[in-house]
Amino acid sequence: LNLRGLAERALRNGDAAEAVRILEKAMRFGGSSCPGLADVLAIARRAAAAAPTPAASSSSLASPSDVGAASAKEGRATDEAKAAHGGTVEGRYSWSQTRETVEVNIFVPEATKAKAVNRVRVTEEGVQVDVSGSPVLKGDWEFKVEPEEDPDWEVRSLEGRHVLRLTIRKQPLPGGLSVVVWWRRVLKGDPAIDISVADEKQKERADKFSKAWTEAHAAFRDKVAQRTPISIDCSAEGGGADSMETS
Repeated sequence: LNLRGLAERALRNGDAAEAVRILEKAMRFGGSSCPGLADVLAIARRAAAAAPTPAASSSSLASPSDVGAASAKEGRATDEAKAAHGGTVEGRYSWSQTRETVEVNIFVPEATKAKAVNRVRVTEEGVQVDVSGSPVLKGDWEFKVEPEEDPDWEVRSLEGRHVLRLTIRKQPLPGGLSVVVWWRRVLKGDPAIDISVADEKQKERADKFSKAWTEAHAAFRDKVAQRTPISIDCSAEGGGADSMETS
């Protein structure tokens, strides 16, 4: 039920892929017996499949030069997002983040296989990952995370390097506040990144929402003020000429 709640929150935030990841994990842990979980997973998968991609957003009649320009623009936007939302700790790991998750790509030797991973321990406040008996990542998180008995990790290739990819979930703020916390670093004491770009984008979205709300509220008040009263004859047949007005 806890995983279902996390998945539903991801869906509300528009992150269908994250919802699918969580729900599939829940199913592996016997979630098929949880009423409605399979239905939520089906909805999440449909939402993920319908999510727009750079290729889908391009016109089918676009010329190769147009497609190339669009791809280059998309690539620049992706690079800017990575620069604003993550970074690299030289010789140790690279990382990125979304509104709800943090992804850490830990650098490991080229020949590393999944069976060489001795420990992946994720607690609310810290982490330790051991490969071939030696720690490759150990320390305290910048902020608290959602602890998991079975953390999501995999050994894979990334940009010409062998990495152990670990995905963890940020812990929501107390009181159910819908505030996005952008991390400056993964572990306390490690180099920090500049998150001012992310903060500015978040403020810009909040300002746009506030402006739209103010304009909609003003339009509603104007519409109410412009209503013309209508007289309705409420007198009974043969009775007095009582009447009332309504808008």
